[in-house]
Amino acid sequence: AGAVGGKGKSMRGYAAAMPPDGPKAGTLLHFVTEQKKLHPDKVVLVRVGDFFECYGVDAVMLVEHCGLNPMGGKARAGCPWRNVQATLDGLVHEGGLAVAVFEEMNEPEHARGAKRRGLKSRFLSQVVSPGNPTYVYDALLRDDDVDFAPSRPYAALQFRPSSGFALALATVDSREVR
Repeated sequence: AGAVGGKGKSMRGYAAAMPPDGPKAGTLLHFVTEQKKLHPDKVVLVRVGDFFECYGVDAVMLVEHCGLNPMGGKARAGCPWRNVQATLDGLVHEGGLAVAVFEEMNEPEHARGAKRRGLKSRFLSQVVSPGNPTYVYDALLRDDDVDFAPSRPYAALQFRPSSGFALALATVDSREVR
């Protein structure tokens, strides 16, 4: 009776994540609650540092479909960022659920180790669903991932009997024509 799902994990004895009078404004729990109101039919998965976390009934879905453990004595569960695709696979393929994934915004003024006060900015990066099961945010190639060789110039040759040959070289990267 204590097991929530097929993975044999239990959420019994864990307090609800929601305070009785609602979450305090400006907190992560308030942000998650507001996003859940906007996406009531989706699991809300939020990046928190090096982890992705869910709260309330969404945490129960992580425990049930992904075999994750509840965290901190509350209806809260999560996974390291490196395991996010495996967690999404459990929710999408095993549970048939859609997931709204929220990422933290990079804030350059705090990137150099300065302490940050208050809630970090977050955005909806992707909705992962059975029809779109692969999470692609930050998984695509960046300029520094591949050593790109300089592009070759394009050449055009024109012949006119009255004036002879004309040659034009165009380089796309430098946007010049000679």
